[in-house]
Amino acid sequence: FSISSITNVVAESAYTNYRFNTVGKKLDVKTRYGDVRVSEIPASFETLRYDGNYASLHAPIHPSASYSIDAQAQYGGLSYASPNRVSRTDASNSIAVKGIVGNEENPEAEVWIRVRYGSGKLK
Repeated sequence: FSISSITNVVAESAYTNYRFNTVGKKLDVKTRYGDVRVSEIPASFETLRYDGNYASLHAPIHPSASYSIDAQAQYGGLSYASPNRVSRTDASNSIAVKGIVGNEENPEAEVWIRVRYGSGKLK
């Protein structure tokens, strides 16, 4: 389904694709076999949580945003903005990223991603 603009999204589903133009504050989705696509996450967002199996997240966060990130991908990929101060571990079938993206020292916004057989794209 497709929604133009929404402030908060909390969902758990299977075999469902989500499309949003803008998610203002909070995106919290757990899904299997369905992708989540957001055209824009504003710099003022608060929380982005995504847990996907055989699914991908495409949610470009505004380049001026600062946020803490805790993300893991198995058999997939992760992309996020610069500048960043993250530790990244690349293994044969997994990627783990933890740290801060953006210029703020202690950002309030949080990103948490777990994806298996898919990708997490934040830029």
